[in-house]
Parts: sequence; C-alpha cells; structure tokens
Amino acid sequence: MTEPSPRPGLARRDATVVFLVALALRLILLATSAGDPVVRVPMLDAEYAVDWARGIAAGDVWGSPEHTAYFRTPLYSWFLALAFGLPGPDLGVARVLQAILGALAAVVVARMAGRRFSRTAGLVAGGLAATAWPLLLFGRELLIVTLAFLLGALSLDALDRAFSGPSIRRWIVAGLWIGLACVARANFALLVPVAAALALLGPARRLPHALAVTMAAAIVIAPIAIRNHHFSGEWIPLSWQGGINLYLGNHPGADGVSATLPGFTSWRNEDVEALLTRELGHRPGPGEQDRHFRALALEYLRDSPGDFARGLLRKTALFFQSYEIRNNRDLYWLRDRTGWLRGPWPDWGWIVPLAFVGLFVGGPARRWRPLLPTLAYAAALAASPILFFVCARYRIPAWPAFLVLAGAGGAAIVGPGVRPPRRLAALAAVIALVVVTRLDPFGIRNPDVAPVHFQYANVLARIGEDAEAEREFREALAITPGYPEARYHLGALLLRQGRVGEAFPELDAAVRAMPSSFRARRSLAEAWETAGRADQAIPLRREIVALTGGALEDRFQLATALGLAGRYEESLAEFRALDDTPLRDDSDFLLNAGQTALALGREDLGLEWLERALERPDAREFASDALARYWLSRENWDAGLRVLSNGLLRTPDSEPLLRLRAHARRATGDATGAIEDWEHVLRLAPGDSVATEELAGLREQAGP
Repeated sequence: MTEPSPRPGLARRDATVVFLVALALRLILLATSAGDPVVRVPMLDAEYAVDWARGIAAGDVWGSPEHTAYFRTPLYSWFLALAFGLPGPDLGVARVLQAILGALAAVVVARMAGRRFSRTAGLVAGGLAATAWPLLLFGRELLIVTLAFLLGALSLDALDRAFSGPSIRRWIVAGLWIGLACVARANFALLVPVAAALALLGPARRLPHALAVTMAAAIVIAPIAIRNHHFSGEWIPLSWQGGINLYLGNHPGADGVSATLPGFTSWRNEDVEALLTRELGHRPGPGEQDRHFRALALEYLRDSPGDFARGLLRKTALFFQSYEIRNNRDLYWLRDRTGWLRGPWPDWGWIVPLAFVGLFVGGPARRWRPLLPTLAYAAALAASPILFFVCARYRIPAWPAFLVLAGAGGAAIVGPGVRPPRRLAALAAVIALVVVTRLDPFGIRNPDVAPVHFQYANVLARIGEDAEAEREFREALAITPGYPEARYHLGALLLRQGRVGEAFPELDAAVRAMPSSFRARRSLAEAWETAGRADQAIPLRREIVALTGGALEDRFQLATALGLAGRYEESLAEFRALDDTPLRDDSDFLLNAGQTALALGREDLGLEWLERALERPDAREFASDALARYWLSRENWDAGLRVLSNGLLRTPDSEPLLRLRAHARRATGDATGAIEDWEHVLRLAPGDSVATEELAGLREQAGP
C-alpha cells in the first residue's frame, strides 16, 4: 500500500507573513525591554554561555569553562562567539540574530504543517509559533532554547520529508540536522535511534536508509567525541551532565521540577565536585562523575521501583499541564515586566489541547502512518524532561511536533469546509482540554515568590545597585524568613560594603541553615578576618577545606588565616604542603608563604619564595616591598636598598617602594637620595602631607 502523498506546502506569501509577524514581535520585545537590567545582565546559565563564548571569540575555539570534556554542548556558545564578531554591541547583536532564528523556526513549523495537513493548519501552526509568549521570551534570553527550537523544527521537517519520500540523500540530510541538534543539546541524541527505526518502518523499509541517517548524525557528533577524549582521556560523545540531571529527577525526595542536589539548597557544579571528592576521596573526572550519578539514579530505580514509576507519572502530568515551570528564572515575572506580553498570547496550555484535537479529530485515521515522524519526535523529545525533570525551557525542543499537530487542531475549528458538527466537536474538545491542562493537582501554580526577589537582587548587586539589591534580598526574606541563599547573599553584600557587624548575623544564619555550603562559610570566615579576628575564622576555614575535599584555594586561605592569627608554625606547615601543588606558582601563595617563613626566621624558605615572586610581574612590587622590609628590619641596609632599587627599575612609579627607599636612605645618611625619592612621590601624589613634611625636614637639615 502506498503512502498518501503530502499536501502542497504553504505558499511563499503565507510563509513570508509568518516570518514577518514572528520577527516583528521579537524585535518589538527587544526594543521595549532593552533598558531592563534583568535583560541587560546575563546571569546563571546565560552568564555561563556568554563567558564561554567570549573565550571562544578570543581564540579558544575548542576550549570549555571546565578545561576538560564538555559539561554542556558547545554549539550555542559557538553561535554567540560568531555573533560577538559582528559589528554592534555583542549581546544586542546576539539577540537580534536569535529573533531571526525564532522567526525562521516559525516558518519551518508552518510549512511542515501546511504540507502535512492544509494551508489553514500551516497558518495556525506558524501563527502559534510566531506569537506564543514563552517562545518570545526565550528568544530574548541568552540561552540555547531558540537554537534548540529551530534545530528541532529542522530535524523534524527533514525526518518527515525523508519518511514520506525516502531516498538516501533525504535520510542523510535528516541525520545531519539531528547531529547538529545534538551538538546544541545532547537530549536530541534520542532522535538518532528514532530516525533509524523510522527508516526501517517507512515505505521503502531499507536498512541502508537507517545506516545513512545514523552515520550522518555520527559524523557531526564525532569531532565532539574526539575533542572530549583529547581533553579528558575519556570517550564522552557529547557532554557529561546527563548523569547528574538523571539523578536530580530520580532520587528519594525528587519532586520532578527542582534541580536541587539532596543536602543542598541549589545545584552548582562546584557543589557536585566537592561532594564527590569527599565521598570518593579524589576529584572525579567527567566520565566518572557522570557514571556515579547515573548509577545512583539506577539504584533508586532498583530499590524503589514504585516510587520511580510514580515519579515518571507525575512528571508526565507536569509535562502536559500548561504552567510554565521555572528553572532559574520565573517566566511569568519576566513576562509581567513587559506590559504588552500580559495579554492573551498563546502558550503551551493552548498548544497541547489543539495538538490532541489535531491528532484525533483533525485528520482521518488513515493519515496516522504519515504522522509517525511527528509522533515519534514528540515522544522522544517529551521523554527527555519526563525522564529527568520538567521545566518550561526543557520541553521547548518538543514544541515543533506539538505545533504541527496544533495546526491541524486549529484547522479543524477555523478551516474552510469543515462541517459544523465536526467544528463544534473540535472546539468543545479544545476547551475541555484547556481546562484540564490548567488544573493544578500538584500545587505548582502558586510557587514561592521569594526566589523572584532573590534573583532580581543578584542582578542589581551585579550592576552595583547595592541599595536596591539589599531591599530585594530583605523582601525575599520577609516572604520566606528561612531562605538561606538570600541570607547568604545579603550577608555577602553587606560584607562587600564594609558593614561587617550587620553581615555577621546573616552569614551565621546561612551557615547554620546550609551545613553543606562552603560558600557561606567562606564569607563568614572573611568577615571574621576583616574584623581582625582571624582566630575565629580558622575553625571555619578548616570546615571549608573538609567540605571542598581539600581544594587548593581553601587550603591556601587556611594557611593565610593561621598566619594572620599568629600561628606561624601551623601556617608554614600548610604553605610547605602547598608548595608541591600547582598553587606553588601563584603570586599570592608566594607572597604569603614567603612572609610567613621570614616571620619564623626561616630565611632560606622565605627568601626562596619571595625571590620566585619577584619573577612574576603581578607580584614584583609587593615582593620587593616584603624583601626590603625584611632586610631593613635586620639593619642590612645594603641588601634592603639593593632590593628597592632593583624593584624601582622595573616599577619606577611605585609609591610604596619610593617611600620605603626614602626612609632607608635617610636612615643611612643619604639625604640627597631621600630628597629625590620624596620629590618623586610628590610628583605622583601632589599635596601628600607626609611627603611634604618629610621633604621639608630633609631640606632644613641639609641647609642652604
């Protein structure tokens, strides 16, 4: 039996209208929200992508923030790096390009719906893609979502074309698009076996087609796998965040929507690394970390299959309900900050009902087989968030298939030639399903709004609006007094402002509320050191070292705190242990270790470390000052003056070195040299009272 041929695609004029409407709305959104700090300042995942892209633009094309295998797939940061190379403000250019890509994606969806169903279906699908407010907002965010949506639409369209008109060339094209989508977001890898199965189930049912689509995808993915092996020594095809994401959605206490590591108030890569370092006794490589968390999730499945199954059912229901579940930014708050988006723009809660109506009402059963690519795509891309955890942006890759079906559902209601009974039945079904998708059996529609104030406060703090940031932090705490992250960030803000006394209670409360947090302890330890109580910081510094599994930076801070507290023997022991680590070449380490050794009279060690510091441009001035003070304190004037003179040869306008040499020259009777140094200081700092007095005294002493 031959397959029914697809209907003619959307007319070029129709596609142009869809494109222009989609592009206009996205550009209007950019223009009307350009001044909003929430838009101007990349935070969290957006900041990660932007920082990575800046490194790529600077020439580190194959690099990654973790300096090992890719934790996240690189295509979006490559896209941003390309945008940053174009004329205009970096982030603005990137957002305009995203607006164009979003409009193109709407056209791809519209043309496929038109080809598969009817012109009306194409216009409905394209109209929904052009005007859905979540897509509009995500098109403005510096996240992978827009690129993933476009590549998903292109992959689906290519699969549909290959399935309905099978040829090696079409299956290769489908494989290439799927491979590129995988480099954008790893969960598209689920489409590879789906595509191979479709090639075997299609009209031709040919194994070469299945091999062609699989190999084409593999060819695109292969360079990423080879690169990952080069940087990590492990074969990681795309990225290594799959294991942790699987565990976040499948562990005792998982709610299906929260990306929270058990025992922590949030999930950060450094938390994960510290936790595993403590548990395993060493810092795990990317592959080991991925396997560890995948094993924990599978252990949960084995030990609690009923809870695991109930979790999947819950996440399935959450996937199909209409509420846009936030990940780290609340979409409804973002929408409300742009007034015109508060209107009745379509969202997932309309698309899903229309899609189900399009599937069951919009076309006869004989047309279900040609819909296999659309249905298989929808199932594969829905399986990813359902298996992991559900949030608005993680279900966006599934949107293209649902939009195509929603076009058919819309055509069943507003299309020409539809009989009234059928039209009414379709409309009634859509309304009933809209109501169902808006039911809230899990109580997710009224989430705690404190995180909204918390996130906004962090944006304000980033741009230096400290007073407003403090107000937002306190608003978050007024709503949720036990919000530990807000207490920690408020305390850190107060500490940065020098309000140490006010920072103490906030940081102390955060430490008590977050027993696994080393960041809160770092800030509290810094507060004690700022207050001149390094002895109080030492127990905290020891806890931090334990929590981070002995991170070098934290061991260094412990050694420094011991020195500040006058516990030089313990401090020196820590510094000597660190001298066998990569930290041995760090300027701060060399300066602190050298001064600690000299304070204990260990001249051999102290001089060695400070001499090494002299070789580093960023430490040269401080090392010269420390060495000179040591020699001068021992009344070794020649050595002290030699160090100062050598230092000033390299940094001739160093006020600290000039002042110290002026004092040393005066002490050795070289009034002329001291006068020269003080005159130099005054040229650098006119009106300096100390230099003026010293110079006057020397001139009076020298006489006419």
